[in-house]
Amino acid sequence: MKPLNTNRMELNLDVSGHTHATVRPGLVATFYLNGYSAPVCAAIADAIEIYFSVVPRTQMKSYLGSNGWYKEINSRVITKDINSLRKLPSGYDGYIFNYSSEPYGQVGSYGVYVRAMEVSDIWPKRASLLRLEFPLEIVETIGEDAFVNLIQQVAAVLPIHCGTAGLAFKRASAMEDESIQFIGVLLKRYLGFDPCEFLFAYTILNHTYSAHWLNILSSDLMTTLGGPDQLNKTSPNAHLWSNKNCYVIRASRLPPAGDVHTGAKDLGTIPSIARFLQPRRLTEFRRMWDNLAISPDQWFARFDDLQDTDWDNS
Repeated sequence: MKPLNTNRMELNLDVSGHTHATVRPGLVATFYLNGYSAPVCAAIADAIEIYFSVVPRTQMKSYLGSNGWYKEINSRVITKDINSLRKLPSGYDGYIFNYSSEPYGQVGSYGVYVRAMEVSDIWPKRASLLRLEFPLEIVETIGEDAFVNLIQQVAAVLPIHCGTAGLAFKRASAMEDESIQFIGVLLKRYLGFDPCEFLFAYTILNHTYSAHWLNILSSDLMTTLGGPDQLNKTSPNAHLWSNKNCYVIRASRLPPAGDVHTGAKDLGTIPSIARFLQPRRLTEFRRMWDNLAISPDQWFARFDDLQDTDWDNS
């Protein structure tokens, strides 16, 4: 993966008298899951265990406490959360937690975000959400194929609706308005980056997400889109992997940044994958990005008029 000028992709703000890392670039895997139930939460626990088979638990430095403040984390907290997911207490209509490899909930190299929420009359298309965060150098550290295999392993244990993995702007929960304003400008330049917006989960069921480096679809969603044959017609150079419950479409050898200042020449097959996903593209948004440099509609349509480049973008 070509080096990125990350200095302009980072946002540090003053929070309660200390500098708070609020936005950082990295690799992020996001999984939108069907529903919220004991089996769903148990599957999330299995996925987190797979993540921690690669990322040592000792990397985590803080977690979001029940009082809304970030606290210092230890392995007992992680074990407790995993056990709670596997034995969901009765009466819960949602389960949320967040780990970071930096103190005070700052954006770190590594992180885990879980938002397991029940579908409601107000939000009938709301999915549960699992987000796993990695540093930019993870692909070089373990190899791109090993990273793809890790995402496939995680996807295989989850009740997937859809998901993605690739470059993203990781965000802290603090100073959200400032961070999304900052990211909005970057999204216009870097087409291959995701904004890590959890609110998309509120309307994602029955829809596809934006095309990315790795694109995960449930078997049902793949069938709705015309199946592997239609994918092959629309995006013949994309690579496809499948198991009994989901498909993973790989757009290129390495995660593309899609820097428009240099012609976005590393996108691989993302544009044609975007056209494959377009019939079920997400069009309903819980919150519009007010006064941003790019709207959700514009962001989801950013690949529509572009052409594929070489799959091997190394």
